[in-house]
Amino acid sequence: MEEMTYLSTVFKKEGLGEDDIKDILRPDSVEDDLYSINFFINPLIRGAKMELGIDELSKESIDFIAYGLDSQRYLYSLIAFVEIEMPLSELELSHINSLSASTQHELIHVRFNPDAIAEFIKGLKKSEYCPTTQMAAYYACVHCFDAAEVARSFSGMLI
Repeated sequence: MEEMTYLSTVFKKEGLGEDDIKDILRPDSVEDDLYSINFFINPLIRGAKMELGIDELSKESIDFIAYGLDSQRYLYSLIAFVEIEMPLSELELSHINSLSASTQHELIHVRFNPDAIAEFIKGLKKSEYCPTTQMAAYYACVHCFDAAEVARSFSGMLI
């Protein structure tokens, strides 16, 4: 429940109690409104299917790891980490048949370790990624690797 601290704060302002919050945010909740985690999970699952061609994504495989805020554009994002068991070749084939491929989006894969991710992002032009990309990559690495190792890899980057 630690990942949901911000949502809990919002819910408390709306007058919901702690038990109500836990009930609404549980992964098997059937509620699909603003006060349900499904409000965020269902579009993520739909997006994975449409953009990447991934059909096997389940609510249980999604971990929300951070809340992102771009104060210049007033945009927010919940940052999620999803680990799937799919060979790269199968993912590439699924992507070719997806909506994203038909609209000219390119699938780029990078080895998942702090050094490789940080070097990849450092090599991008600012126009090649969205405002929360650095933060999402950083927190995905912190979710899976030692925080000190991640901090060393990402040093010099604005997060």
